[in-house]
Amino acid sequence: MKMIVTDLDRTLLRHDKTISQYSIDVFRRLQQQGVKIAIATARPKRFTDQYIQAINPDAAVLHNGAVIYANGKHHRSFSIPNAGAVDTLQTIVKQHPEMRISVEIEETSYANFQISDPDWASTHTDFTDLPKKPVDKMLFSADDIASVKATQSVLSENFNAVLGEGWLLMAMSKHACKYLGVKEVASHFGILPADVVAFGDDTNDIEMLKNCGVGVAVDNAVDEAKAAAKFICGSYEDDGVARWLEAKM
Repeated sequence: MKMIVTDLDRTLLRHDKTISQYSIDVFRRLQQQGVKIAIATARPKRFTDQYIQAINPDAAVLHNGAVIYANGKHHRSFSIPNAGAVDTLQTIVKQHPEMRISVEIEETSYANFQISDPDWASTHTDFTDLPKKPVDKMLFSADDIASVKATQSVLSENFNAVLGEGWLLMAMSKHACKYLGVKEVASHFGILPADVVAFGDDTNDIEMLKNCGVGVAVDNAVDEAKAAAKFICGSYEDDGVARWLEAKM
């Protein structure tokens, strides 16, 4: 066990989006033993910084692998070229005008709808006026799951499109996924994927649960994630990740 990587929401974070002091202490003890700690999340950096400050991980895989940090510094990005993203967005808007879409570019969100969460400040757009910069992630949702799945089929050839809980479709570069991000940071530290323990709960965690040396799904994970894991630990409300790790120390 040379590196540990954990998802955040519904894996390490409790229902109130906090990390217990107990979990923080377990991670610190592991780091003192020379084990590298990484987080792998769909979140952007601006919504991850508070957890980075609390855990002080050696690496952070953000936007489902599109943006990678190591030793507190930007290490690498696997973004979508601007032209390809804009063309795709305009096609989907024409085919599914009901689709709620947001785009992440350099820590700024651009959306064609009003986001209700006040913390998720966004710039309204019809996607014809986006900055001419690479896109880290695109998000799609609708009240009709058939529309979301139809959009997923449109994206499948050129993007890594993952359907998560709540009918939320996340699309990244086809070179970006959590597992590839984990491989990248593991290689940076001279660690093989076989020596990585990964924790997760959702469909975007499946590849790292399957392909890391040990995959552990929390008890509240979706069935597909549980099937991909070698072990099941306690739920996110019961500090399942930290308790599993402490038992192995």
